[in-house]
Amino acid sequence: MKDIVISVSAKTSDTKVSNPILAVAGEHLQTQAVIEFTDGFIDGTATLEYKKKSGAKGSLPLTKDGEVYKASVTSALTDETPEIKCQVKVVQTATAQGTPIFKSKTFIMKICDCIDE
Repeated sequence: MKDIVISVSAKTSDTKVSNPILAVAGEHLQTQAVIEFTDGFIDGTATLEYKKKSGAKGSLPLTKDGEVYKASVTSALTDETPEIKCQVKVVQTATAQGTPIFKSKTFIMKICDCIDE
């Protein structure tokens, strides 16, 4: 399985992706998204929010593994080319002031064409 490491700054919300190609169209369970924080882990319930070229939106639940979040990339994310807009979202534990929500800046991942579309 290929790992795509998405490095997120907790202070600036900037993102850096280890490989801009998420998958080939139609791939299923061949890539794992790994979200790491470069300057302080944000603990909570994390998802990878996405918006496809068609405008369809969704989210991929992320599993906490120590101080990173991970998820396998499914065909639900890879069924449209040429790209998908993504954003990391972490919902933290509620406080007296409300529920803290962290969002990274959006970033683009490429979905490569395949022969049997």
